[in-house]
Amino acid sequence: MRVAIPVAEYEAAFKEVEIYKQRNGDLMVRNREYAERISQIQRDLRKQSDDARASRELSELKNDLEKELQQVRSRLEQLDP
Repeated sequence: MRVAIPVAEYEAAFKEVEIYKQRNGDLMVRNREYAERISQIQRDLRKQSDDARASRELSELKNDLEKELQQVRSRLEQLDP
């Protein structure tokens, strides 16, 4: 059994569906853009964390080398006052 729908109602409903399809497409594009941004931010955070760790390690190494250098200088001064 078929139901008769006035053409005006059909056209209005069709236009509304098209609008919702466009909105859905826009939301999908925005969602993809946000996902890309989140991925970039996560990569940047990992890089910053790695850089901070490397910086701490280099700083510790520098401190150790400075201590060692000071010890060598002290020994040299003891040998040659």
